[in-house]
Amino acid sequence: MVTDKDMGWEKIKRELKKAHKSSVNIGYIKGKSADLNILKAIVNEYGSKKNKIRPRPFNRYTFSKFMTDVVKFQSKLYGQILDGKQTTYPALRKIGLFYKALIQLSIRTGPWLENASSTRRRKKSTKPLIDSGEMMRDVQFKVIK
Repeated sequence: MVTDKDMGWEKIKRELKKAHKSSVNIGYIKGKSADLNILKAIVNEYGSKKNKIRPRPFNRYTFSKFMTDVVKFQSKLYGQILDGKQTTYPALRKIGLFYKALIQLSIRTGPWLENASSTRRRKKSTKPLIDSGEMMRDVQFKVIK
């Protein structure tokens, strides 16, 4: 007589099903990020001709500069799910934290044009995208189940 013994396969199948139905949103999220920071992020990403603000596309920069690293990290976590060593929602949380840190790194170190002289006088800084640091600290992520 043959006995079929589940050695974790059912759990792995459940986790894979969750993984295919789930995602993680990363950036400035309505209801989690301050509305003013969402507005600042949009204006800085695309610029404002009316207000003479140069675009500093930190989200697009993060995506293009670090996408290979993100895909490797996601693949590693997906492999851990397949091996039964990781579950879906903690893996998505790790991806959120990883990408959040990359956005913050991009804000701090990206190849941004210097602030205009009027902004330098007001902020007393040449560093674009960072005034109080509030916008950078408000990068959020949300696991979607």
